[in-house]
Amino acid sequence: MTPGLVFGFATAVPLILASGGLFTLASSVVSDAIHAYLPESFPTSVRGTASGTTYSLSKLSTAVQPFLLLPLLDRRGPGAVFTIITVALVIMVVLIGRWGPISGRKSLDAE
Repeated sequence: MTPGLVFGFATAVPLILASGGLFTLASSVVSDAIHAYLPESFPTSVRGTASGTTYSLSKLSTAVQPFLLLPLLDRRGPGAVFTIITVALVIMVVLIGRWGPISGRKSLDAE
């Protein structure tokens, strides 16, 4: 189980604190890694525009998420919200693993 799922379903205070801290740490690491990896996903000629566009779209999705997740939190509880978040993160990992370029080994401009 991921820290987010444990956090979403936890009822004991120590487990809530520990899993919440681990979830926050993991979220920060993933966010930093994505922001470092993202520019490497595009050829140099479009890197600035493509990175800026995807970053802007991520901020727009962040603005929309409360309108989608808060009603779910109200109706189904935190476990459902963190299940949705976990599924979204797993989908992201699969997509990057399948179609994301391996950075640091060769220039995308050489392709």
